[in-house]
Parts: sequence; structure tokens; C-alpha cells
Amino acid sequence: MVFSMRWTWRKLDSLIGTATATIVGLAALQLQAFIYAYLQRLGGHIDEARLSLNTIKTGSVKQNLGETALHDRLVANVQERLNELEAARTAISEAAIYTKPASFFFHMDIDIAAATAQNFIPAVPLDPPSILFAGLGIVMGWLTWGAIKLPFGLYFKRRNQVTNI
Repeated sequence: MVFSMRWTWRKLDSLIGTATATIVGLAALQLQAFIYAYLQRLGGHIDEARLSLNTIKTGSVKQNLGETALHDRLVANVQERLNELEAARTAISEAAIYTKPASFFFHMDIDIAAATAQNFIPAVPLDPPSILFAGLGIVMGWLTWGAIKLPFGLYFKRRNQVTNI
């Protein structure tokens, strides 16, 4: 009976570990495609911010506000947002291919990323960085599963040592 339970647990452990590694690997494979989709959406936000800034500076907004100080604050706020978006795009776009994910997570705008995720269509990128990220994702998945089950393994190992004394 004990042999059967151990065999079953080992098979279940292998299955869960493989599933975890597969899921993390597939997610890592999609990371490059998601970053490119994010950059495209970010570019749209930058274009819209530029258009808004131009409209505020030269259009009827200035006349409708009437108050120069209010207009100047509005221009400053829109300009600041435009600068933030452009800096993020530059940082992500100019990052080396293997540091791009870190740059993306560091400079990511949560709202833009959420909108990107809503419309994201998974791709099957076969470029070397994507394949590398998929492999690293598989390794990370196995390590994650190992970390999750470690406390249970230590508990049962200690329990068996105590009962064998």
C-alpha cells in the first residue's frame, strides 16, 4: 500500500511540475509579443497626448478657460504626462533584447498594460529571445513547483524520521 501511494504521489508530483513548467514557459514565450503590443498601444497614447497638447496650446481651449494660470497648469500637466510616456517608450524600446522584460516591468503603465491585455492575441514567436525566454520560463516553473512543495517534503521527511526512531 505504501509503495502504491508513493508511486502515485511521484506521478502526481511529476504531472503538476510539468504543468507548472509548461504554463510558465508559455507565458514567458508570449512576453516579447505582449511587450511589442504594449509599445504599439503606448505609441497611440503618445500620439493622442501630443494632439491634446497641441489643441490645448493653440485651440479654443485657451479662449474657453479664460484664466491664464489655469491654462498654463493644464498645459504643464499634459506635457508632463507626454514626457512620462515618451520616457517609458524610449526606455523599453532601447533596452537590449534580454533586458527588455525588466525594463518593461519597471516602466510599465498599469492602465495601458491592462488595456493591452484585453486585446492581446497570443502569438507563436520563434525568434531566439522568445525561445530563450520560453526555456527560462520552463526552468522557473519547475523551480516554482519545487519551492511550493518543499515545505511539505520537509514535513513528511521529518515525520518519517520521527516514526522510524
